Amino acid sequence: MMRVIVSMVTLLLCAMARADDSLLPDPLTLDFALSQASIESHHQIIQAAATLEQAQSQVYLARAASEWQAKFEMRASVLEPSPLAFDQSTEEFSSSLHIEKILYDFGRSDLLQQSADLQRDSVQAYMSYVLAQRRLDITRLFLTVLL
Repeated sequence: MMRVIVSMVTLLLCAMARADDSLLPDPLTLDFALSQASIESHHQIIQAAATLEQAQSQVYLARAASEWQAKFEMRASVLEPSPLAFDQSTEEFSSSLHIEKILYDFGRSDLLQQSADLQRDSVQAYMSYVLAQRRLDITRLFLTVLL
């Protein structure tokens, strides 16, 4: 719910900023109106761009799934030793390094990567669809005003 509210506020601010700094030419032409179709302040274009970013991150995640992974961990603690203990040191330090590599996953990572690539390609196609649809809407509205 919070994400929706933040998105709506961002879209409203983008629209207000765009309305303030752009003046329409006096004889409004179709070429000028169509040049405004790809402006990133439109909500559908912002949403499609965000979906494209998410699909690209899924591609990166799928590629990273089969790569080397390293984890480094350090711990430090201070403790009060028992008076009967042979070692009377009060500090304990430990560190560990874990390196992992999946040797064989029966094609799962390749299929995951192909799936992510296809998802990204479909989102890119959707992005061009959104731009084309916006151009058609602008043309339709422009011609409606003229007729």
